[in-house]
Amino acid sequence: MKKSVLILLLVFVFFSCEKDDFSNDLTNDSGTDDIAFQANFGQSITADFIGRVLDVENNAIQGARVSIDSEVVYTDHNGVFVINNAQVYEKFAYLKVGKEGYIEGSRALVPKTTGNNVVRVVLLEKEIVTTVDSGIPSSVGLTNGAKVEFQGDFVDAQGNQYNGQVQVSMHYLPPNQVSTFDQMPGMLLAQDTANNARMLETYGMLAVNLYSPSGQILNIAPTSTAVIHIPIDSSTPNSPEIIPLWYFDEDTGYWKEEGDLNKFGDKYVGEVSHFTWWNADLPMEFINLCFSLVSQMGMPSYNVVIKRDNGQVLFSGLTNEIGEECGLVPKDESLTVKIFSKCDDDLLDEVLIGPFSDDVSIEINVSLDDQLNQTNLQGLVSTCTGSPITQGYLYLLENYNGLHIGEPEVINIVDGQIDYDFNYCSGDEYSIIVYDIDAGSSTGVLPIQVTPGITNLGNILTCISVGGVYDGSRIFDSQQELLDFALLGYDTVTGYLSIGSYGEPWNNINDLSPLINIKEIQGSLTVIHSQLTSFSGLSNLETIGSYLNVIYNDSLENFIGLESLTSIGSLHVEYNSSFLSLDGLESLDNIETCIDIEGNNLLNSIQALAGVTNLSECGGNDNNALVISSDSLVSLSGLNNLSNVNGNIIINGALLNSVEPFSNLTNFTKRISISGTSLTSLVGLENLQNVQGIELTLNPLLTSLNGLENLISANSLWISYNDSLVDLTGLNNLTNIGSSLHIGQNSNLTSLEGLNSLASVDDSIWIGVFGPQVISRPNPNLTDFCAIEDVFILWNYDEVIIQNNAYNPTTWQMQNGYCSQ
Repeated sequence: MKKSVLILLLVFVFFSCEKDDFSNDLTNDSGTDDIAFQANFGQSITADFIGRVLDVENNAIQGARVSIDSEVVYTDHNGVFVINNAQVYEKFAYLKVGKEGYIEGSRALVPKTTGNNVVRVVLLEKEIVTTVDSGIPSSVGLTNGAKVEFQGDFVDAQGNQYNGQVQVSMHYLPPNQVSTFDQMPGMLLAQDTANNARMLETYGMLAVNLYSPSGQILNIAPTSTAVIHIPIDSSTPNSPEIIPLWYFDEDTGYWKEEGDLNKFGDKYVGEVSHFTWWNADLPMEFINLCFSLVSQMGMPSYNVVIKRDNGQVLFSGLTNEIGEECGLVPKDESLTVKIFSKCDDDLLDEVLIGPFSDDVSIEINVSLDDQLNQTNLQGLVSTCTGSPITQGYLYLLENYNGLHIGEPEVINIVDGQIDYDFNYCSGDEYSIIVYDIDAGSSTGVLPIQVTPGITNLGNILTCISVGGVYDGSRIFDSQQELLDFALLGYDTVTGYLSIGSYGEPWNNINDLSPLINIKEIQGSLTVIHSQLTSFSGLSNLETIGSYLNVIYNDSLENFIGLESLTSIGSLHVEYNSSFLSLDGLESLDNIETCIDIEGNNLLNSIQALAGVTNLSECGGNDNNALVISSDSLVSLSGLNNLSNVNGNIIINGALLNSVEPFSNLTNFTKRISISGTSLTSLVGLENLQNVQGIELTLNPLLTSLNGLENLISANSLWISYNDSLVDLTGLNNLTNIGSSLHIGQNSNLTSLEGLNSLASVDDSIWIGVFGPQVISRPNPNLTDFCAIEDVFILWNYDEVIIQNNAYNPTTWQMQNGYCSQ
């Protein structure tokens, strides 16, 4: 398989911050130094920007706010944003990105005036590391060695003293890692204390964000400095003893020098007076380098790495569609450029460029890559009524073994025209999907046949709605089908979704992240015969109108990933060989009908059901409301808040030793069956008074029926295969059995003591046998029937069969005082 293409990465073009829009015209409030510094940016120009906003797992972030100057847009379900004709500077453009639940992000870059400026922003989650108290010195650290020491004085956003708990969010970014340059704020452009523009070489960055429990933004008091510890990474063995310290100004979009850090062992340590991003960096003079790659094919894109003499990476990634990029590089230094094949990552060329004293544009000749072909994608995109779309974009998807691989190329479309130079590798397969941003519609996924020279896509119509409600149901039998559905960005499904199907034995679905936008499924959700290991990807799913059915999945262990799910129609978890717990369902507080959990032999916890209070019959021919069966389940803990069950309860589990979690079950009148357990008593069932039936079967350790002392009537009572029962103590208040009494195959039962209050059995009494077929079910030690003597004396029964016991009294004997032997 061909290696995935690296994503465009300019080391000096990147992200993370706060506050309102950056303006091209800095005011006096910004300070005279900032106004003078603006001269480094050049003249005002217009440029086009297209990009994606992602999380650290490479998932698209929908609804992120992206702003350039006064232009504000929001990302779509693909995390894509488009801003055309934005007012920026020749050498500086600043984008801010924000989304609730993440720390603020940003990107700064040297913009191009021709073609598109493609931007990739990764947002960091606002993870709270710990909580400290104001007024008390405290220390907060990360496992990587980053640390902050607080004196204890804090202020709110208005500068007022703050007293109370302070939530601390921290992120450390090491040097020389691609992820760092995806996640850092702005670019490594800085203003030193002499107001000179400098390029920075980072030795590590630290972001600290402070919040009140209600989410209010806090900071340390101006008179209460903090001490930060930044780890020294092993990739920087020649780190200096003292290094300048820089903070990121979230209003202006560049770093500013403030103080120094001293080296202590493997840490840089120093004081700071406020919190934003802090950066340990060596400053350098720089020039702006624009380079173009030229080959016999023209200007195709390649994977390029540019390094300093000390090995620091300045650029690593894929050049744009015309083979060029611009960025800041150190002044008066020679640089090594390595060019790799886009197709197999083989090294094609290595050249030395520079040194350069001034801004420069150069061409770099590249050896021909015989696997690389070039084509021009051409086409016209129209609305469903035939008018060219005003603003949109094309997603170019590479396919391999039936799956989309790598990150899609995002191509801006204005006035319906597709005109894009595209380089591809021999044998590659591609699909496209085009989005009309204004109309909220798309083409759906379309396979294309790429040909050298020109690939004519023809006239494409965007007639499929994007986002919002999907009116219908879908069955997914492959990961690709799931990916294609996700590209349409729906958040609500009116019908059902099925991951896999009953007719197919197995499928290759192993990732639900394409469903990240789904919030509501009005029908059912079935997951069957999948290769999934988690429900990660369904983190935004809140409601399932019908059943949640998880069946025959060998690798799933729990429901982690469904933490937002609060309401479902019913829950069915069956025959999942690795399932251990219901973890992930902790937010579930409403199940409209029933729970059916069986055949998951490793299941050992149902604690996540603690929010469930009511259940009812599944419906149809299924009168059960609760079925729990697992040979690994020791406790029913998780059902402690269950108070109302309008349907049958069936419990089975070889290790189950208590039903005490049923102690709050105050409204239950149906049938309860408890079988195959390790129970010794029925403590926990004290609230049962009038029920349709009780079945106690195959409970070899059950020695007492204590817990049923408040039971008054039951339509049926079956007690069988309970080898430790000696008598029926615990049923002392039972007065009526509406249908049948069956007692059989209880090897140590000697007496019916406990049924002394029983006055009537409206139908059949079967003791030692089963049913009218008179199947033998002996109680070999049962000799005392006197507890039910009144039933016979009052003739309150219909049919009686007493056989296969140590003593088998006749009706006459029971009525005439011969009830025991």
